Amino acid sequence: MKKIGLICAVALAGLSLGGCAKKVNGTKVYKTEISSKATPVVGSKKDGLIKVSGKTSAPNGYKVVAIDNKGKSTLVGSDNDMDTSTQVKNKKFTGYINPLESNSKAKKGTKLKYRIVAVANAKRLDNPSKSTTKQLDKKFKPQTIKLAVDPSAFYVQSKVQKSLGKDAIVSKRSNTVYAITPKKDSDFENEVSKAIYEKSDNWSNITNKINQLSKSVKTSNGHIALVLINPDNHKKFLFVSLNGKTKYDAIKTNTVNSDKTNISNTAKASNGTSAGGAYGDDDMALAMILGYLMGASDTDDDSYSTDTNDNYNYDDSYSDDYDNSYSDNGSNDTSDSSQLSGGTNSQAVDSTAIPAQ
Repeated sequence: MKKIGLICAVALAGLSLGGCAKKVNGTKVYKTEISSKATPVVGSKKDGLIKVSGKTSAPNGYKVVAIDNKGKSTLVGSDNDMDTSTQVKNKKFTGYINPLESNSKAKKGTKLKYRIVAVANAKRLDNPSKSTTKQLDKKFKPQTIKLAVDPSAFYVQSKVQKSLGKDAIVSKRSNTVYAITPKKDSDFENEVSKAIYEKSDNWSNITNKINQLSKSVKTSNGHIALVLINPDNHKKFLFVSLNGKTKYDAIKTNTVNSDKTNISNTAKASNGTSAGGAYGDDDMALAMILGYLMGASDTDDDSYSTDTNDNYNYDDSYSDDYDNSYSDNGSNDTSDSSQLSGGTNSQAVDSTAIPAQ
């Protein structure tokens, strides 16, 4: 007993946290302490990931596990492939968490509470029993992560900008509809404008990329629709893509200046009424997409292409690859930003602004 006490004293001397293991249904479980920065992940293969780092008195090789306030265990991945659990090394760890697994409606401002612990065998805490959850709740305080971005929107933005460049401004119009607006006075805006006025061959290159994105990018809400906004008039759209297929092409149909491309003319669509008369074969999918655009069109003005996320600051080391162009317009997003219930003495951690690689 004295030997064990001496070991705990040594552990506590090296760390500013309760370093001794606690028994939970016969399993040694160590407390962790995550840092004050939990960063969204750029280029992730899965949507919504955040990167966390922390310290613990657990031995090398111990696996880090997150238990949410519903008692569900969440993998803390060793990388953004999320195939294996991250491990403790020299009393520290870095890992990845998918907040959408704990709250599928998580968005900017959502607060998620986890009991993040380290164990020798992560399977011991996989889908913990009520008894195990009760002991974890009693012995470990929850740690809070506040999301600084909408996980799904950030994921879509990173994919779009990887393909079209950092001057493609992404805004979320609903859970599955995203608008792309060329940044003012940018190369991307010049490419799109040239396609409008000079019938540039670059147009097919742009639309092919957008179709590929709408086919390959899938969030927790399913496949997404992408709408390219007219850079000269943000009340109009140029191109609509859904699941890899062109739903509307204003340039090919020579309707750039037509009322058909006025977002405000889709009021019937937003009410679920057919838009077939204007767009062809009673295409309800297109009608719904344009309806979501119309719902947010009142916010579209000359400042639309600037960054509206004041809490999002990028480190200079990333400025060549990424731009602080996230715009979160959730006027048609029915997701709930309510905080998960939990202990009042939890440690708060902001999912802040430096994108993780």
